Amino acid sequence: MARIVPPVGNHKANIALVGEAPGKEEELRLKPFVGPAGNILDRALRAAGISRDACYITNVVKVRPPNNDFKSFNMQDLEYWKNALRDELNRIQPNVIVALGERALNALTGMSGVLKYRGSILYSTLCEGLKVVCAEHPAFLLPNRNPSDFHLLVFDLQRAKEESLSKDFPTLPREMLTNPSYEEVLHHLDLALERPDCILDVETDRKQKALLCIGLSYKDGHAICIPLGPSCKVWTEQEELEIWRRLQKVLTCERIGKIGQNIGFDMTILYRYVGEIYPVSFDTMLAHSLLHIEDPHSLAHLTSIYTKYPYYKSDKENLWEYNCIDCIVTRAVYKEMSKEIDEHDMGRVFYGYTMPLFKILWRMERFGCRIDTNKKELSAVEVKKEIEELKKAINKEVGFELNVNSPKQMQHFLYEYLMLPVKRNRKTRRVTADENAINELAVSHPNPVFDKVLELRGKIKDLSTYIDAKVDKDGRMRTAYSMTGADKEDNRLPVTGRLASRKGIYGSGMDLQNIPTRHRSMFLPDDGMILVEADLSQAENRVVAYLAGDEKQIDIFERGGDFHSIMATWLGKDRKVAKSIVHGTNYGMKKRLLSQITGLSQGEAEDVRLKYFKTCPKIAHWQLGIQSKLKADRTLVTPLGRRRVFFGMLGDEMFRRAYAYIPQSTVADWLNINLVALYYRLKGKCDVLLQVHDSVLLQCNPDVLDDVINAICELMQRPFKIHGRMCSIPVEVKIGKNWCDMETFNETTVERDLVR
Repeated sequence: MARIVPPVGNHKANIALVGEAPGKEEELRLKPFVGPAGNILDRALRAAGISRDACYITNVVKVRPPNNDFKSFNMQDLEYWKNALRDELNRIQPNVIVALGERALNALTGMSGVLKYRGSILYSTLCEGLKVVCAEHPAFLLPNRNPSDFHLLVFDLQRAKEESLSKDFPTLPREMLTNPSYEEVLHHLDLALERPDCILDVETDRKQKALLCIGLSYKDGHAICIPLGPSCKVWTEQEELEIWRRLQKVLTCERIGKIGQNIGFDMTILYRYVGEIYPVSFDTMLAHSLLHIEDPHSLAHLTSIYTKYPYYKSDKENLWEYNCIDCIVTRAVYKEMSKEIDEHDMGRVFYGYTMPLFKILWRMERFGCRIDTNKKELSAVEVKKEIEELKKAINKEVGFELNVNSPKQMQHFLYEYLMLPVKRNRKTRRVTADENAINELAVSHPNPVFDKVLELRGKIKDLSTYIDAKVDKDGRMRTAYSMTGADKEDNRLPVTGRLASRKGIYGSGMDLQNIPTRHRSMFLPDDGMILVEADLSQAENRVVAYLAGDEKQIDIFERGGDFHSIMATWLGKDRKVAKSIVHGTNYGMKKRLLSQITGLSQGEAEDVRLKYFKTCPKIAHWQLGIQSKLKADRTLVTPLGRRRVFFGMLGDEMFRRAYAYIPQSTVADWLNINLVALYYRLKGKCDVLLQVHDSVLLQCNPDVLDDVINAICELMQRPFKIHGRMCSIPVEVKIGKNWCDMETFNETTVERDLVR
């Protein structure tokens, strides 16, 4: 028979914590939140400065669900427990109720979606007049789930503590003009011209990205939505022309700083109507990615952190009102975030580097790269033929038709047909047949079909991702850059601040940062121009050496040596394997992962890993220093000022991310700082075409090639300080008539290229 777990705590408490239902430990001890989830809640309460004894703690349902499955309760049972909870809370009359988890949120407010509503201050539909703060259930943060969000639970409890001082709901100014007359539109645009800044937000349809309306906010709590775009029937032709003329005046006025959330999207949508919007002084998404790189950067998340406006993103029935709220909230977020940038002394990084880089990348996206469409089509024909031949060869070898891109078929082939040891994803522990699994099996159970499978997968990806990518009508390939991070640790969050790229919002273009060299021959300079590529040499390894103070490595680098070739000699391996060992070991990889990336057995991988540490002992000391810093305050700062707080569980996984963070972030920032410098130094002499992680691609007239290369070498090779020591990263310059066939620059190369 189910045992009722009664509530505990202060019956005069200002804070009531409401969970979903008791667990096994709670049922045994007849107290809510005393099991593993209760331990997490206690930690979070302490971190938020709340005494558990000062809270009233209960659950929606007071009995443990059969098999811990909340769905096993029928509607009649749930209504009974909800009514009991209503009476219970009405007797207590707390100033604030914390809804811990989805079922508590639904019972108290009628809302669904705890991950969307967390941090929101909501009206209770169960207990009239009481306010509710939504938070994730502590069980969601258990180690096998998502421990990195613990800080958000602490934040939400801190918000509840603040709200517990009064029963009053926060005042949220919202003055919205959603159906303005023509005269009102012109009046407000004239007022905007008198202000120092203006929030901008556009709404588009989901598929075609056609403009629907434009929102502006030039003062706190106020916004106007102007319906505009191809489908707008509000204005006469003359009225619409005048509105666009006034809008262009506002959006290109040099005295008015334009502010937005992911404002590059708005700029791209409006480009065909008003040209380039400038100056852009602040992007809340970019600012948040700099301040809190581990968290999401959506406006919904920023709203929950920097304002007390409740979640509203699922309500788009009144689009004009939604547009106004976006503007009002963005202004509130901007004001709070500006203070935080100053508090963390990040102004130099954000205003001096991040925002100028944003402007240049946006212009690079508009410019694009010229494409040899004939070569692109021939490559498609050639690769399709190779794919068919590989498919036939694989099917003949295995004796049946095998879809190499089907996880289910590949798992059946590897683990049932070939009866090989089952491989699991290192993080999810799910059975996998991905590239790492195949490479690992190829070492322990060699099979010629594995190479063909990986080759076929690569060609299928090349075809769909690169060769078949859509070229714009002007014959140029474009990419859209993301400054909120390239690498994903859990498919959601960025790690180092490196750039990512992808196809544009209209569906053309592709990721141009990871395109294989063999497919770059279709990228050409414009007529009369020559391509110039500047590539930082051994950049990450060099930064690691200076961070660790490894004199042996530093001496090799400063004498111009190839460290990876020397390491190949020391380790008794070829250069490619030595490079993988050095990178992997620097970033904390153990023998299993090193075996996967090098093709060595785990025993061999461990031997060379230990040999590397013995050869360069300062690397291990540097890693121990990183661990100590994480244990102390979980915060790392790069030599160039980028700051990151690490969340989650301390351990090997976090340490590996931390080892990689400073060198990868430093190299990315140093390249981008120089991209900005090159752009302004060489403006009018060359076009910056692409940023490719460790290199930049430009085009220029051969007549100014010397000036361009001198500027590249002067700027990119200038020293910067790492731990009090000046570090200079050499740059390798290549030139060519297409992006594939690039040759290292020297006078002979230039003369031969000009003749050609």
